[in-house]
Amino acid sequence: MISKTWMLAARMFNRGFATYTSKVAIVGTGAGGLSVCTQLLREKIVKPSELIVVDSAPSHSYYGFATMIAGGYFGNTDKAVNRWSRLFHRSIREVFPKQVKLIPSLAKTFIPDEKKLITESGDEVTYELLVLSPGLRHNFDSIEGAKEALADPHSNVASMFDGFFGARKMNRIRAHLKEGVAVFANTPQPAKCGGAPLKVCFLVEEYLRKKGLRDKVEVQFYNADDLLFPVPKYAAVLDELVKERNIITHYDRLITKIDSKNKIATFQSRKDEKTKEEVHYDTLHIAPHFVPLSTIKASPFAKPNGYLDVDLNTLQHTKYKDVFCMGDAADIPTSKTAAAVTVQAPVVVHNIGQLLSGKSPNAVYDGYSV
Repeated sequence: MISKTWMLAARMFNRGFATYTSKVAIVGTGAGGLSVCTQLLREKIVKPSELIVVDSAPSHSYYGFATMIAGGYFGNTDKAVNRWSRLFHRSIREVFPKQVKLIPSLAKTFIPDEKKLITESGDEVTYELLVLSPGLRHNFDSIEGAKEALADPHSNVASMFDGFFGARKMNRIRAHLKEGVAVFANTPQPAKCGGAPLKVCFLVEEYLRKKGLRDKVEVQFYNADDLLFPVPKYAAVLDELVKERNIITHYDRLITKIDSKNKIATFQSRKDEKTKEEVHYDTLHIAPHFVPLSTIKASPFAKPNGYLDVDLNTLQHTKYKDVFCMGDAADIPTSKTAAAVTVQAPVVVHNIGQLLSGKSPNAVYDGYSV
């Protein structure tokens, strides 16, 4: 009997590798790629047939929604939350304009001198202009025991970054929290939606107050950095809020290990790795470390740190002026959020229009993020 794997490989071989031509190629189907795609069409800068979008992700996820699920905004039971699952994950084809060509494969190799990229499946895409918004990779492997604890439905360990399952699990844990110690661990910046772990912490703390359980649950927040948020003016306000709500806050404490059987989390100082602390928890919410995709890190567009080398004003690549970089993977000294993308996308779209019209880019990103 011929295996399904062999049949799939045969079909791939028989179809051959395709070559596509575009005016604008977009790598990434998150908030950045979707925003640029739709705005380019809305402003009539390009036609749908002149756009190509490349990404291996099967769905578009709205992580702002995950925060609300984890915090109990949509109800306390799985049944209540499940009704909203479709708003969290939607297929890529569903959210992108139907006329736009989507290539469901990872952009693996970039050849900027030829204005070409090659996908993991072997297809080639040529472009006049390229937009890179590939996002970051969740790296739960950097926390020993994290994957096992997250996958165990009976552990009191969850993460809103673990997709819909993780957000729903945190909601379930929160709804059953009556007493003990609730620990929330934040990851080092730069990170995707750096404020999300603290949002979940605030929502759980509010839930406990409203239920009259606050004096029975100690709430602790372990922050890997010295600031609660990468934007200092917001960090100052958050410092006051955690004091006001009696959230015991620890700085320079990076979670490195989870012993879910004994409910022990290990934290260490990033400034002095010999300084370690074992913390008992009854409930634990974690955030993964975030790292650039290996294909981006190995590309000619990346800096040594793996992030995209970008002009902070025009959002063009510093060397390749036909390439724009935005979103979480861009080396921009702001928080990595969808809010930042809402301001970056119009700048990229306008400057693409300028270049396609033979003019110089003149839109400037003002650094807004929250």
